[in-house]
Amino acid sequence: FAKTAEGNWDIIKRLPHIRERLTYGAIRNAPFLLGPSRKGFLGQLTGRPAPERDMATAAAIVACVQAGADIVRVHNVGAARDAVLVADRVWR
Repeated sequence: FAKTAEGNWDIIKRLPHIRERLTYGAIRNAPFLLGPSRKGFLGQLTGRPAPERDMATAAAIVACVQAGADIVRVHNVGAARDAVLVADRVWR
């Protein structure tokens, strides 16, 4: 877990680079899990409280999928499922 909002954005943006740097056999192919659901960095950007961050979460998890995340942790599974299905279809 990143300690700052900028750290969270950097992890999402740099996920492909992080995966490339893993050269230790099986760990290179290990699934990547990101959990941006309703996190504070989304609230800092949108100005919304945690219960109102589902749309921001959907956008964040789409970015995570595009960056190479294999698993995303969410609160609102129904909304996230649709967003991930679309993103996965586009990028994989």
